Amino acid sequence: DIAVEIYSYPDEESFLNELKKHDAFLNSSWYVKQNDDTQYDVSGLQKAASVTGRIAQYQHLYWYSSYLVLPSSLPEGYYLVAAEIDGEKYYVQMQINAATVYIMKTEDKALAWLHNSVTGKPLAGAEFMADGGKPVISGQDGIAVLNGTFTADTGTYFLVKPAAGHTFIARVINEYNPYYGYYYGGYHNTDIIDNYWTYLYLDRDTVLPEDTVNIWGVLKPRDGSSGEVEA
Repeated sequence: DIAVEIYSYPDEESFLNELKKHDAFLNSSWYVKQNDDTQYDVSGLQKAASVTGRIAQYQHLYWYSSYLVLPSSLPEGYYLVAAEIDGEKYYVQMQINAATVYIMKTEDKALAWLHNSVTGKPLAGAEFMADGGKPVISGQDGIAVLNGTFTADTGTYFLVKPAAGHTFIARVINEYNPYYGYYYGGYHNTDIIDNYWTYLYLDRDTVLPEDTVNIWGVLKPRDGSSGEVEA
């Protein structure tokens, strides 16, 4: 069992400023340890809950992933999770939001595909913007395209502001490594990598057993043939 304390931020601005403060650490990790140079100060935050969590480990092919499972639910908002493991404290920021957000960016454009996870419908009429920039409005299909320059080494912070509800904050980093993508992305599936162009995305990173998973992308034989019908 793991002792976990959850604190709430008063607003999106304080949550975003804290994310930026720890940008150097977030480039290589999703958490910050208590003894890092830049620590979290919880004195100005409100304690939302004290719970006992557990570690759940998931294996996919060669790789292992560990998840901290919390027993309680929280309302929409911005939070700081502090977990004590083996005498050390680890911090991670999280947000709870009804929006499902997919963002793809190039050097001069960013595309957002937005949905309401409660209704399952596209999130129309939402503002999509880079932090400090001017917004564009998503259409009836939930898509918004933003023009700009998005090449900062630390990545780009994007904001999605729906007509109702909390703003969704997304940190999109610049990360592309064809070597690791080729040799490790298909660790046990080199036949697929060698024979097909693959560009596939799921509509979310984590799903529950009863969820419907939507797949978007392209699967095309490298030799130009029609390929197999079934996937």
